[in-house]
Amino acid sequence: MAGMPMICWPSFADQQINSRFVDEVWKLGLDIKDLFDRNIVEKAVNDLMVKRKEEFMESADQMANLAKKSVNEGGSSYCNLDRLVKDIKMMSLRPQNC
Repeated sequence: MAGMPMICWPSFADQQINSRFVDEVWKLGLDIKDLFDRNIVEKAVNDLMVKRKEEFMESADQMANLAKKSVNEGGSSYCNLDRLVKDIKMMSLRPQNC
């Protein structure tokens, strides 16, 4: 939850989708896709750290704030984890029928 922009180079499984979301939906960084050489990496770093730095930092800060809210007491992640723990405890109290 540091709120830092990312350069994504997806290579396996769900990384393609996650990378696309980082770039096109959440605007948290750049997806360099399958293309990977010195020039592409240099351009991506320059875009991220110089040309579009403010844009990416603002988006990353907003997402970090949302993440922090969700894990604090009363947040969605906090409540969902609390509910899971309660459900597991309830299951362990039920008599087991074999």
